[in-house]
Amino acid sequence: MRDATGRAIRLVGSTGDITDHKRLAEALAQAEARLKAAVEAASEGFVVWDEHDRLVMCNSVYRNFFRGRQHLVEPGVAFETIIRAGFEVGMFPEAGSDFETWYMTLQQRRHVYAGRREQYLFGDQWLIVSDRPLASGGVVSVYTDITEHKRRERELASAADRFALARDEAARARSQLTEAIEAISEGFALFDRTDRLILNNSRYRQFNAPVSHFIRGGASFRLMLTEAVRLGLINIGNRDPQEWIEWRMAIHHNQSEPLELQLSDGRWLSISERPTDEGGVVCIYTDITTLKQREAELSRLVDSLAIARDEAQEANQAKSRFLATMSHELRTPLNAILGIGDMMREEAEDAGQSDLIDPLGRINRAGRHLLQLVNDVLDLSKIEAGRLEVHPEEVLVRGFVADIETTGRPLAARNANHFVCECPSDIGSLQADPVRLRQILLNLVGNACKFTERGEVRLTVGRRNGRVEFAVSDTGIGISPQQLEKLFTDFTQADASTTRRYGGTGLGLAISRRLCRMMGGDIEVMSTPGSGSTFTAWLPAHDDGR
Repeated sequence: MRDATGRAIRLVGSTGDITDHKRLAEALAQAEARLKAAVEAASEGFVVWDEHDRLVMCNSVYRNFFRGRQHLVEPGVAFETIIRAGFEVGMFPEAGSDFETWYMTLQQRRHVYAGRREQYLFGDQWLIVSDRPLASGGVVSVYTDITEHKRRERELASAADRFALARDEAARARSQLTEAIEAISEGFALFDRTDRLILNNSRYRQFNAPVSHFIRGGASFRLMLTEAVRLGLINIGNRDPQEWIEWRMAIHHNQSEPLELQLSDGRWLSISERPTDEGGVVCIYTDITTLKQREAELSRLVDSLAIARDEAQEANQAKSRFLATMSHELRTPLNAILGIGDMMREEAEDAGQSDLIDPLGRINRAGRHLLQLVNDVLDLSKIEAGRLEVHPEEVLVRGFVADIETTGRPLAARNANHFVCECPSDIGSLQADPVRLRQILLNLVGNACKFTERGEVRLTVGRRNGRVEFAVSDTGIGISPQQLEKLFTDFTQADASTTRRYGGTGLGLAISRRLCRMMGGDIEVMSTPGSGSTFTAWLPAHDDGR
């Protein structure tokens, strides 16, 4: 106090003890720091949006989803701005090219139909996103990686790895984070460095309902685990309970990948445990019962398919053995019939019985056609049974092609075709089975002559790119693209009308391609309907073959 002249004449003051207030503030700050560290340490994606859909908090895992755009994932940035940035770099393949329509659907899922949804990201990554509304009007989302489980769905696959993104404003960190953890569909628990429970949500308590009376602040993880085993909550099989508890405790502190456990009621849990910076452990429990059921169904399907495959292979081998036996049984009498027919024709010619020559000729041609069919069936059965062998030897290409030319000219003459053969004199030699190579080329030349009338059939031989090529081209009816797809299938021709008009069994090309491949080559075809076709049989060339 001062007098009229301004001189101090009395000093008045007061003091108060604010120790409790300071301790409370420090405890709150420590709790907030532990929670932020726990969320940051979790492997799941975690993000909170306010009532205006602006980012409140997230962790580095969520931010790293937006590769190349991480600088936009900051507090106060609108959800649409961040998502549009991801859209522009192709982060959401399912969005297509219409961002507005896709974004409107996404917002309905987040706000109107809040719950679990699947999200596909570029790089073949799948997430389960759990959106839950907050009382404040905002949204909390947890992103769980289910890429492995998705893979198992396609080929016995699905595993969960979650991503957590978290950041908070200092003033609302505690309340918003606690509410967000309670809102997620996964079980959440945070333990301190002494393995005492600090925080958990109702979903975690549901998973551990039989020991819920132990789930409270300060409860020991070992104590809760021991009680769960004693009450039979967890299916430990025939293992010793104490031994199993020690095994589980070791994993709890040093987990390298999510742990899958089955409860006694049949449910499956995926448990992800990660250490915090302060030495504690954050635990995320996810119900993967449905995924496990799908995995079991896929396993049963694979087993049944394997059985069906074995049965089909056995049936195919039995068919091949039957065809081989029957073919041998048919060839013997056919050869006798052909021999007798030839003799009778010669006798008719010598006796001048011209009225018998033509019928006997038809018998001979029909018998040879049937013998060719039997030979084709026998070759096919041997190939399928793995008993057909090729015997490579050196083949002088020029002389070999001259023999094919001699045989091919009469075939071309039947339909008034002009046969042209082009083969360089210095073509050299190659390693091949001459019998099977002759069979292949005569089949290609015969087909070209059969499907061409009053046109040209050309056999062109040459060396190119380390291989010897035999190209048979014609100016015949050609083959459509649809017919080309099934051209080399057993017992298949272009279509039914082709079979009726030109005959044949549909085995020649199938057998020829397989023989080519057995000798290290193949048959390729190019065709234009109405203009003709070119079939190219090629075999590997040898440098010393020239």
